[in-house]
Amino acid sequence: MLNDSQSGINYSASGSNNYIFLGDDNPGANNTGMFGGKYGEFRIYNKSLSSSEVQSNFDMTKSRYGL
Repeated sequence: MLNDSQSGINYSASGSNNYIFLGDDNPGANNTGMFGGKYGEFRIYNKSLSSSEVQSNFDMTKSRYGL
């Protein structure tokens, strides 16, 4: 089930310190909004996924987590 989405995110590598932060609202500044849970898995794509692609990915892996 899709709980949230966001559009208009752009990322371009600068050649140094190309970090991607997961679960942090404001990385490198004051570290507010830190995610306190666990990630089962995450993936990075070079395109936006449709809601049906997200659902399909979830359906293919949910049994790993007892869902």
